[in-house]
Amino acid sequence: MSGKYFSLPNVEEISELTIPRARLLYNAITKHRDFKVLQIYKGMAENNITLEYITVDVECDEVPPDNPYGIHFRERLVFSISTDKRYLVKVNALRKEFPLLLHQYSVGVNQPVSLCLYYEPSEVVLRTWTPEAFLKRTQWWLEQSARGNIHAADQQVDQLFFVTNYELVLPWNFNELRKESCSHYNLSQCPQRPDGGITFFVYFSNRESDESIALLEIELPPIVHGQVEREPFTLGELFDILQSRNADLLTALKEAVKERVGQDGVSVESDGSHLIILLHVPVCRSIKKKPERIIRRAFLMKTEILKLGHKIGALWPYEKKYFQIPIFGEQKPTTEWREEKLFPMEVLQANDSSAARRQSGLKNKGPEGVLVGAGSLGSSILNLWSRCGWGQWTILAEDGWPGDTCMVFFRPKSLRRDASICIFGGELRHPFTRVWFFRAENICIVVKT
Repeated sequence: MSGKYFSLPNVEEISELTIPRARLLYNAITKHRDFKVLQIYKGMAENNITLEYITVDVECDEVPPDNPYGIHFRERLVFSISTDKRYLVKVNALRKEFPLLLHQYSVGVNQPVSLCLYYEPSEVVLRTWTPEAFLKRTQWWLEQSARGNIHAADQQVDQLFFVTNYELVLPWNFNELRKESCSHYNLSQCPQRPDGGITFFVYFSNRESDESIALLEIELPPIVHGQVEREPFTLGELFDILQSRNADLLTALKEAVKERVGQDGVSVESDGSHLIILLHVPVCRSIKKKPERIIRRAFLMKTEILKLGHKIGALWPYEKKYFQIPIFGEQKPTTEWREEKLFPMEVLQANDSSAARRQSGLKNKGPEGVLVGAGSLGSSILNLWSRCGWGQWTILAEDGWPGDTCMVFFRPKSLRRDASICIFGGELRHPFTRVWFFRAENICIVVKT
């Protein structure tokens, strides 16, 4: 029997629970006819918080026999109780063949499935949480999942992937800029956040630079929402996930690469060092329904787009150029492309001025005027106006080299009084106009310099 279930790592069996909430839950379980306590354990979380575990067998009369979702009448679960009262009791299914369904948390490979019992935030749930209600909610999750009713009809369709703490921010006018054939995509990144996340920014330039990247946009056919997928870390894993949803990534990737190369081919030297695949995935509630939302997810790859096109069988190198392979001449691609590493990123888009005003509760577009002086007071005013999308401003300021107006480099005294310094982390090498142009352009405020 032990081969059917996961064992808990780094725990020790105990004879008595010490956490008050764990003891209350234990008492409720012993009084419930559908739950049976098997063992209790003690362990430590990564943040040195003490955890106590209760493994149970639970029976649910409302689970249909031989249901298509793979939920059994009797399931083995483990409840994880933390000493920190801010955390909910976690529920994991210990059966190794427990199905991956809707309303589950992200876990690692070969780890017990984690059940998401509540729609509300933990702060709201904890206000009325009781052990008895928790046990009832656990049975409700199993019964509703076994009947395919766990996702409410009026609830938004689930996203395709779990949330990652890496972000890609697109310009507010991304849809217009990508139509300009003379533009180059550049990529910059902010310093790593305390939680380990990083935010990347895509911006456009008319000249190619060391920061230039290739960006492929791929629009996939509509898929039916289902389980939220774990993040893929190779191109092969991403292909398998989408293939299971009846979306052919490889064919779409081939077409995108061919369209980029064109009929005349491109030079081998034009290949960049990085590639971003930007997916647009329409999601519908069922096969016969129209898509309710379009999910965007980006994947950064440290590979050359032309070499990738060759690996997937879309391009062929000849005399220092890459050419399209005609349909009648296509060869079966090797499996080498499946091992290409991916860096998953959430996709965000900078506000335009109308969105900034809407979020700030403003209806008036504001005037078109001149702001003279952008020191301690002026930069603070401009900061407020630009963040709420109010007005179009010409900035006149002089704070640097003799004769320089609106092309001013910060001196050390400016570090303490100019609000715009924070955009670039206090670096002295950025001219005044670039700092404010960067800030204002990201919310579509026209800054004339």
